[in-house]
Amino acid sequence: MWDPETDACACCMECEYFLDDYWNCQGDIDTCWEFLPKRDSDSKYKKDEIEVDQGAAMDKTIYLVMYAYYSDWQIYGYFTTRDEAEKYVVSHPSEELEIHEIKCLDNQADLSNVSVKYEFSVVFKIDDSEPCRINEDFDIYQSQYLRSNHIDGRYGWIRVHVNINKRDRDLAKKIAQDIFYQYMSECDGHSSEKAMKEFNKILSAEEDARKAAEKEEKLQKKELAELERLKAKYE
Repeated sequence: MWDPETDACACCMECEYFLDDYWNCQGDIDTCWEFLPKRDSDSKYKKDEIEVDQGAAMDKTIYLVMYAYYSDWQIYGYFTTRDEAEKYVVSHPSEELEIHEIKCLDNQADLSNVSVKYEFSVVFKIDDSEPCRINEDFDIYQSQYLRSNHIDGRYGWIRVHVNINKRDRDLAKKIAQDIFYQYMSECDGHSSEKAMKEFNKILSAEEDARKAAEKEEKLQKKELAELERLKAKYE
């Protein structure tokens, strides 16, 4: 079953993958592997993300040193010259390392109007108000508006999804605690799928109202355009 302390299956802890759909884990290693997303194909998982010194990498290519065999891969680091990368690879023959050229994209596109939003996941045990885990990784997306916060959970655990405008884990944790307290109050301490569904309606009320208003505005514009068309046709 899923272990919130490690964000992985207890039955396949050694694989070091992250289990996204962990509610489907049945405690069997073959079953668990079916639901294990590969870290290199899932943009949400950024354990091996590399931060490049912009001053050193501006308009340059970096040389990524990594081990890769199908879905099993690990990034060791990078060099700013291929010569140094090759020296590192040949000095570690047993590691079977590869070199991949990565182009620096600084100043390659106008990103000034892009608004990045962040979604953190914070896990609580129902009988404990303190978070037992806040995921090291987070989802990022582009949108004018934040997604609605929401909750899910099973087997005595509640996972709170928090959407904010900045990369701030402490803020996400505080908001998640407030949401957790509110939910436990709403359901009188008795969590259930029905209670979570009703609570998520409360959390999404603002987004639902905005979408309804946008739909109404779009319909009105369509009707006005049709009236203008008819008016022009018969005048």
